[in-house]
Amino acid sequence: MIMPFLFFNGISFAQQISDDDLNPKVILILIDRVSWHDIPLAKMPNLTEIIRQSSIGLMTTNSFGGRNIDNGFATISAGRAAVAGSEATFGANGREIVSDEEAYKTHQRRTGLTANPEAIVFVGLSNLKQANKAAGTLAYPGIIGSEMNKRGKIAVLLGNADNIGMQRQSVLIPMDMNGIIPYGDVSTDTNKQNAGRLLRWSSDYAHLKKKLDQYYPIANLIVIHLGDTTRLDSFEGYAEPEVMQLEAQKIWKEIDAFLKEVINKTSAPDTILLLCGVQPSNRAQAQKNFLVPILLYDKNSEPSLLTSGTTRRLGIVSNQDIAPTILNYLHIETPSEIVGKRIFSSDAEIMETVDRVIFIENLNNRLVFISNLRPLVVRPYVIAQIIIMGAALLAVFLRKSMVEYFKYILLFLMSIPFCMLIIGAYIDQLINMEIAYFFLLIALAGLLAGFAGRVSKISLAPFVLISSATAIAIVFDLLAGSKLMQSSVLGYDPMAGARFYGIGNEYMGVLIGSAIMAGAGIIQIIGTQSLLIKPIAFFCAITITFLISSPEYGANFGGTIAAIVGFSVWFVFISNLKNKITTLASLAGVSLLYIFFIYYFDAKQPPEHQSHIGRALNLMFDGKFLEISRIISRKLTMNIRLIRYTIWSRVFLISVTAVTLLFFRPAGVFAIIRKKLPFFSSGYYAILAAALAALIFNDSGIVAAATMMIYGAAPMIFLVLMEKKQGQTN
Repeated sequence: MIMPFLFFNGISFAQQISDDDLNPKVILILIDRVSWHDIPLAKMPNLTEIIRQSSIGLMTTNSFGGRNIDNGFATISAGRAAVAGSEATFGANGREIVSDEEAYKTHQRRTGLTANPEAIVFVGLSNLKQANKAAGTLAYPGIIGSEMNKRGKIAVLLGNADNIGMQRQSVLIPMDMNGIIPYGDVSTDTNKQNAGRLLRWSSDYAHLKKKLDQYYPIANLIVIHLGDTTRLDSFEGYAEPEVMQLEAQKIWKEIDAFLKEVINKTSAPDTILLLCGVQPSNRAQAQKNFLVPILLYDKNSEPSLLTSGTTRRLGIVSNQDIAPTILNYLHIETPSEIVGKRIFSSDAEIMETVDRVIFIENLNNRLVFISNLRPLVVRPYVIAQIIIMGAALLAVFLRKSMVEYFKYILLFLMSIPFCMLIIGAYIDQLINMEIAYFFLLIALAGLLAGFAGRVSKISLAPFVLISSATAIAIVFDLLAGSKLMQSSVLGYDPMAGARFYGIGNEYMGVLIGSAIMAGAGIIQIIGTQSLLIKPIAFFCAITITFLISSPEYGANFGGTIAAIVGFSVWFVFISNLKNKITTLASLAGVSLLYIFFIYYFDAKQPPEHQSHIGRALNLMFDGKFLEISRIISRKLTMNIRLIRYTIWSRVFLISVTAVTLLFFRPAGVFAIIRKKLPFFSSGYYAILAAALAALIFNDSGIVAAATMMIYGAAPMIFLVLMEKKQGQTN
């Protein structure tokens, strides 16, 4: 388990725990409903100076329920995906009147808890707890405040985003699990009334500064909610663009002036500043941009890009990482209920010369472009697969001269994942050029299919060539850190939050399918006379399985099982062993030991280095079987839902159905193929077994199964058609 250490050796903690610090402080400023593109840095000298000395990045905004601002605050508070319920806005100073009585009394009546009348209370606490229990989130909003209480640390909250009614979701972040924040001010006193401006109410920065000065000496965590950008975003579509722009200029000018006051507080070495949003603006969300800005100002760290153990991606962190980052800086151990990981400041050498803001903006543009491009490209490709596989059933009745053309169609189909991967290297040059991407993909796949189709007279050679090129490309990309996969439309989307690193299910299926078919084809063509051919194949299979399973490279548990099943079935077929059942049982035992040990060592690493698989294993070691059962239940539910609704399930079914029917028509054709090409035929069985394993053991296994079957079905369909052609000739 050296590689995880090597990966993180280039990463330094945003703040190392040090018991010598007497009074660490975290100031968290919330500027919501904005993206990096919305911030007019040219007119904000104070924020520009802060950024110059800060590590910056993009933060995801996913939550357990629908992506909305309420759930976003609950997720940040809990350090894991959570829901907020229907009363997330109801935070108040204890003496404020809510529902015709003082808020602390309402809180007491609802919860049975007694709060200091001078404290801030969250009136919707019971609704919040019941909502998370009903959703099965295992999230505990308020855990930051509760952990601080245990260590005698003090939390403070200032400000709100009140507009039409209360908008005080920020109470969720520093409160404890009793819904209480000991100090602060979220009342209407933190706002001022404006005459003649678009915003009738805006943040009163003079009042906020006064309260900041008052509480700073005693506080360990100060959350300041600057709500003007949220208020402005609510007018999107209801005010003239010129008026919106003018109001935005005023808002940013006031924010910049306030930040100058805040930065003076962070001059002490034991104080850091976190600044982030919670949800992007309505306009950004309409463009499918679901990332918000985040920066970390810490005098003890060199300015760079942010990352975390959750994402392992330069410039990207999760909203679940805020809670452990706060607790870590305050010298509080992160409880196991929090799944996020503390934020890192990268020491990558490249960032010494690259403008960080430009890097982040380009990264944001790339992720949004790929996310928008994905359905435009992948869905037509999937539909094409369905049509082509269906056409294969009709091809039995075509003239024999048409079979050769059908070969190129199948080769084109197999070439697409490889071309999608390679084009990822040039994705920045294609941003906002969807048509250019589409034609480039078709051209490259067409050229590859044409070249492969003419490279040899051996019928299997074109399919082996494309399968080999695809498997080799994915292996080298995994070794290089999955850079191409992360920029491929067939890769995974960080904004979706399901996966940030490793190998996604799409390319996991492609890798296993192409590798098995390449190996089966090569052995069929070369023969087994060479003493090296099987050991080489065995070594390649072990290498690919390791790359898929390794927490450093693939980190795909379901893919690991699928690879083991597929390669094991294949080796049993090609080895001509007498007792196949005993051999499979032995391979299964060895594989189980391998899986246990690789993830056991992953689980025993420091939390920042663990993959999501290692963290899940730790839950089992800690006896948290309820959480394990809910994880399994959630994954099963997702898999069933995908099988029912995703178009990939149609691809899998049509692929299996097409090959199965062609085996029976013309009669006896499959027996002929199996007799002529036994090693190659074994590859199809192995891919089918791996696909079924992926379907069972992966939370979106239908996707992996479908991409796997491309490499099993296409060449087998062609062989059936070739046998038909030869039969007609004879």
